[in-house]
Amino acid sequence: MRPHPHEGIDLYLMQDVETGVKNVLPQMLIPAILSGQLVHFHRDFLGETLYIRHPEIRQGNAVLHTIYGHVQSSADLSCPAVINKGQIVGRISPPPGTTPVPAHLHISCAWIQEDQQVEGLNWKNMTGNANVYFIDPIPFLMQ
Repeated sequence: MRPHPHEGIDLYLMQDVETGVKNVLPQMLIPAILSGQLVHFHRDFLGETLYIRHPEIRQGNAVLHTIYGHVQSSADLSCPAVINKGQIVGRISPPPGTTPVPAHLHISCAWIQEDQQVEGLNWKNMTGNANVYFIDPIPFLMQ
């Protein structure tokens, strides 16, 4: 059982034109789904989690953030960094040998209030935080 809700989607399988459905693999490249600014990253249990802020996409006082979990970030990224749609932000992190969890990419989208300090966010304190409202990432992945 999870100690907290699972907010977002996990990409574990992919469709390859030549070979059909297969597992994603550690070290596969991860492109940004939208342009924005890398504003925060922290360790997670499989790698790092990256937060990209999209200041042009707003709802009231909240700004859209795409959140990528279980990543090995690109060595040339630092906060803040301008990110272009399609730019490689990292690779899928290989899981440690101590976990049965397979390599996968976690993607979340959230409205985060403008006055919320993202530097202090992590998976434990985002759930239940009134300043963070998770939304379905599928519409943004389809753009």
